[in-house]
Amino acid sequence: LVHAYDRFIWDGWMNGVSAVRQTRLDGKYQPGESFLEACREQTEPWKDNIRFYPGDLSSIGWSHGPIEFLFVDAMKSWQLTNSIIHDFYPSLIPGISTIVQQDFGNSYVYWIHLITYRLRDYFQPVYDIRYSESLCFKYVNQIPESLLQAEYELSSFSNDEIDAAFGYAKGLVAEEKQTFIAAAELRCYLEKRDGPRADRAFFQL
Repeated sequence: LVHAYDRFIWDGWMNGVSAVRQTRLDGKYQPGESFLEACREQTEPWKDNIRFYPGDLSSIGWSHGPIEFLFVDAMKSWQLTNSIIHDFYPSLIPGISTIVQQDFGNSYVYWIHLITYRLRDYFQPVYDIRYSESLCFKYVNQIPESLLQAEYELSSFSNDEIDAAFGYAKGLVAEEKQTFIAAAELRCYLEKRDGPRADRAFFQL
């Protein structure tokens, strides 16, 4: 059974993506409108195997038992990242569960690289999906409760750990993704207001 979480709210940028242009969805929705019914229509053949959860996953949470496969495309902020760790990670099954980090090769969400490094003893990288931003991991060891319930933010990580995290992240992906991870490192240090390290990251681009 697939449990699908999304806001299902149309954003303006969606009108420009190739999956929408010249389809029946092109121009159908205005920013702020719900496209949940269109999603239901698109997945009609599999309706008995999908449950939709429209809204903020930080508020909805998870209460449906063990998770064998977790596809994460929602770590768009520290708040969402903490919610996923608190609410979903405890239901992963050591030795069985697979997690896909959709945005691992994205230059914006630098916190994914920091969290991945902090939890590296519990997730084994198993497959770098080429020509995408995604990276697959196997959940190999139970995460201690203290790490599951911690509140993570940029100040939770020392400069040494941040440096190590980005070095680790670059080593997990193909060369074409490493530039994007270097850009994420730059954004991290700009947000941290660490000029020298930001300069160093910039020259790696």
